[in-house]
Amino acid sequence: MIRFKKIVPLIARFISDLLLRKPTRLSYSKIGTYNQCPLKYRYQYIERRPTKPSPHLDFGSTIHNTLRDYHSAFDPRKAELEDLMAAYQRNWIATAYKDNEEEERYREQGRHILEAYYEQAKADPNQVLYLEESFRVKIGDYELVGKIDRIDRLPDGGWEIIDYKTSRTVKDESELESPLHPTEVQETLQLDIYYIACQENWRREPKRLSIYYLAAQENGRHRPRKVSVSRSAGEAQRIKALKRAIHNIAQGIQRKDFFPNPGPLCGWCDYKELCPEFKEIPEAKERLRLSYSKMSMFQRCPTQYKAVYIDKLPMKPRPFFSFGSSIHTTFEEFYDYDGLFTTPPLRYLLRLYNKHWIPVGYRNRKEEKRYYQDGLKIMKDYYQKFIKKGFQRAMYLEKYFELPMGQKAIMIGYMDRVDELPDGSHVLIDYKTEPREPTQEDLDKDLQFTIYHWAAPIVLGFTFDKLYFDYLRFGKRWETERTQEDVERLIMAVDQVAEDIRRATELNDFPRKINKYCASCDLECPLKKEAIEKYGSLEV
Repeated sequence: MIRFKKIVPLIARFISDLLLRKPTRLSYSKIGTYNQCPLKYRYQYIERRPTKPSPHLDFGSTIHNTLRDYHSAFDPRKAELEDLMAAYQRNWIATAYKDNEEEERYREQGRHILEAYYEQAKADPNQVLYLEESFRVKIGDYELVGKIDRIDRLPDGGWEIIDYKTSRTVKDESELESPLHPTEVQETLQLDIYYIACQENWRREPKRLSIYYLAAQENGRHRPRKVSVSRSAGEAQRIKALKRAIHNIAQGIQRKDFFPNPGPLCGWCDYKELCPEFKEIPEAKERLRLSYSKMSMFQRCPTQYKAVYIDKLPMKPRPFFSFGSSIHTTFEEFYDYDGLFTTPPLRYLLRLYNKHWIPVGYRNRKEEKRYYQDGLKIMKDYYQKFIKKGFQRAMYLEKYFELPMGQKAIMIGYMDRVDELPDGSHVLIDYKTEPREPTQEDLDKDLQFTIYHWAAPIVLGFTFDKLYFDYLRFGKRWETERTQEDVERLIMAVDQVAEDIRRATELNDFPRKINKYCASCDLECPLKKEAIEKYGSLEV
């Protein structure tokens, strides 16, 4: 059934966009900011409110400008280290350091970075073609602008796009090749924008796209690491998805959709005092930031926790990651539908599924096709069982919360979907794509739902009347309940885990444990064989 009251606003918006819209100018920074938080975008780029001075930004600009001048004036294969250090001295920026001690610490770090870079650059056979080359690309109703740190000609004549990073966090090739979403991995977003610019501005297909992690270390010593990926003709679908994502951002800016998007980075935002969603947490620095995922990983295997959350080792793309994210993102957009129809048609759901399908992490095309067909069946079955009889737009989707819990932790998380039913009751729905069917005991002991039950009155202002797990592979909706006793046990458990993590960190003692997730773990572990014998090799 068509909702006629929606037709007039849609026509008015179409005419307004057609006659009055000017191209929205976007850069990598603007896209990343809007994707993180539209309200932050408004403060920064519309209202042009100043940001706080940052030593990281000063240091990054110093290193970038130093390398620009160095490559402009010298052939690194013939230059002396003193030439590079002289450029470093000339380009030093010191506007944000809190005192001389901090400034000298950064200055010394820069010396070590550049000394290591000098040795690598001497052996680099590439020819530098462009430095800080600006580009401007018109695509649909937006314009991409930016500046590429460096473009090299490779020995075989191909082009390499290079972007410098001065952060210590290093992404590996799999992360740069395989983002879960076109705007999720920031380095990948940047490289893909450069790829589009190279195609449109210079009519060239860059052979290599590289992030040069200048501050990378190995065995305690600075050893810059260049991580390179390629974009082949088969990347057309990926670039199309990126352009669509950027187009949606441009539309949001044109419609002035500047809503707050709370998340884990809010505490570091320059505009948190202005934000209606931000609430300062007392004694935040003394508390450990935990999520259900972090807490459960530490309980399952402290060694894996250390690798992921302390050592920041990248996780390899896996089929179940990509499949789960595809399903969740599809339902997230679907249940935000506010269009012409009272119940959006099945073809709309399937179109969203195709739009959000993530084709990475699969061992081969056959495996990807099998997962895709499984997801297609999930969509059709779910539509027939839960949507066809009557659709209701969700009250909240991916609702973020960040709250002090107990005495030692700050609990963060996202609720998949919150519905308000016609009778005024409220239900929480969490999607599960696991290949194993649970028992009722599994669901009743699930700490994630206990966390949601505890957070709801604080974040939403009401308690949940029903808690549902939708196990999508089985087409079943399971119900569970929580009591105040469950919450009290949760708080005690969270305080204990927080204390255990602090103690393990102080002692650097993170023992290995076997569990049912061992088959999915990226780490080389002597216990994996025993775990697979006990729990099986099914990845979950």
